[in-house]
Formats: sequence, structure tokens, C-alpha cells
Amino acid sequence: MKNLARKGLAKMQVLKISFMIACSLLFFSACSQKHSKIDPNNPFPKHPRYAIFKPEKTQSANYINLAKTITELQGRHYVWAEEGPECFDCSGYTYYAFGKMGIEIPRVARDQIKEGKVIKISDLQFGDLIFFDTTPRKTGKITHVGIYLGDGKFTHASTTDYKITVGDLNENEYYKKRFKGARRYLNAPKDSLYLASLREIKSKLSSKDRHPVMLAINNQTPNAKLRVYPQDIYLASNDMIKISDKSTSEYYVQLGLFTNEPKKNLLNKISKEGHRYTLLPSDAYKNSKKLLIGPFKDKSEADKTLISIRAKIVKEAFVTKLSS
Repeated sequence: MKNLARKGLAKMQVLKISFMIACSLLFFSACSQKHSKIDPNNPFPKHPRYAIFKPEKTQSANYINLAKTITELQGRHYVWAEEGPECFDCSGYTYYAFGKMGIEIPRVARDQIKEGKVIKISDLQFGDLIFFDTTPRKTGKITHVGIYLGDGKFTHASTTDYKITVGDLNENEYYKKRFKGARRYLNAPKDSLYLASLREIKSKLSSKDRHPVMLAINNQTPNAKLRVYPQDIYLASNDMIKISDKSTSEYYVQLGLFTNEPKKNLLNKISKEGHRYTLLPSDAYKNSKKLLIGPFKDKSEADKTLISIRAKIVKEAFVTKLSS
């Protein structure tokens, strides 16, 4: 009996040791798997690295830092189950970008939409996460996520381009029809800091002055659209400015907001098209002027002119009503 008990005890100890060894091997294999070399040109590896690597917080949570990270990561390879810093899948990209700012969000898209502040599509602003159903039969499942930039554009780790790139909700019917919702995780204050930061970023990214990601920086200001030129900061912001205390209102086509004088070739182009322009100071932006064409008798007349302006001069122009 004693021999049987001893044999049973010995067997239990062997099983216990075997179990501990197996657990250790699984743990260390997961760790080594995450840090093993990956092939950036293989978007769907045979053995994906499912161990999650949490990004280190290296910057404070604000729109400028998010814009810097987004710009920095453009063109990085798409690889399934990766969350950086060299390769990403769609939710790994958003997980990493927000994690760098100390904002902890779920790792996968289907969970990311379950948290954060619910945002209507009409209220989208830079930094909001937008979600899609990319299943072949539109099952309603959340399978893709991107970061909204502004003016309909968003950045995402694309499964068709196999890299981090920029898409457009206005022009791409595929994403427009598959949009499922938006969430806001970043609620940093919006102030005039972006102008100074924009100059700093421009100096570092001179070759990317026309990159769509630069739209992101300006969207710290509500309802604004950004376009960057080598020497001018061009802002199209549909806010209303009050010129005087009179009670009448007039319609204008606004081409932008400039911190410096607009370029002569732009002004010459306006004149060549037979339009008269006006530069008015902005109350909303210190030391800035609005470039306007008008006034027009009514909105319908302004809308007709807007079509020509967008086609021949500035595609981001819009109609605005000013109190005068």
C-alpha cells in the first residue's frame, strides 16, 4: 500500500512539474514571438503574433502630438495582428497612436467601438475613430477602424494597399456605404497652439506640405478645413465675423484665412476670372485675414459663383454669410 501511495505521489509531482514547464514554455514563446523578426511584406502571416505589445507613453494627449504620430507612421506596412512600431493592422494602428499619448483603448476594432464617446457623422472632428463593416455580405460586424482627419478624409492601415494611408469618405463609395459609427477618445482643449505647432511640423515635413494628413492639424479648430502651401497657411473656416454694428447681412465666397498676405499669383488668378476680392480681418483668429469674393445679393447668386471658384481657383472655397 505504501509503495502504491509513493508511486501515486511521485506521478502527481511529475504531472505538476510537467504542467509548470508547459506554462513557462507558452509564456516565453509568446514573449519571444512578439519580439521575433517579422516580414513586413507578408500582410497575412501563417503564424500571426497574437501577443499584445502595449505602447509606451511618450507624449501628452493633444491634437498636435496625434497629428505628428499620424504623419510619422504614413506608409508603414500592414501586417495582421501587429500594433507597431514598424507594422500595424487597422486596430493596432489606432491602439498604438492613442497609447503613445497614454490613452488606453481596447486592442481590436469591435471592442474599440464599445467604448469612447458616441459621435454622429455630422459632428466628426480630427482624432475621432470611425468604424466600418468590411465583410463581403455586410453582416454588421465591426471589422475595420480608422482615424478621422477632417474634410471627409481618414487615415487607416489599409488591407488593400497593405500600408497606412489616407482614405476619403466623400469619394470612396465602399467606405461611405460601410460606415458603422464613430467614437471620441481624445478630448484635448482646442486653442491657438496649433498655428505655432503647424510651423514647427512644416519645417520638419517640408516635403509633405501637401500631404492630406496636414488636414489633421487644423481640425483642432471646429468646422475648419486646412490646406498648406510652402509659404502660406491657408485656412477655410466657416465662422461668421461681425464687421460693424449695422443690421444687414451679405453673402460672400470665402477662399481662405491667411496669417500673411495671400500670394500674388492667387490674387491675379481671382482677378483674371473676373472677380473682385476683399481682405477682411478675422475676429476669431488674431493677425489673420479672410480672403472673400463678393458681396452677393443672395445665397443663390453666391452658390453659382462658388461652383466656378471651386473648379478654377480653390476647391475648398465655401459660401459664408457676414453681418455688416
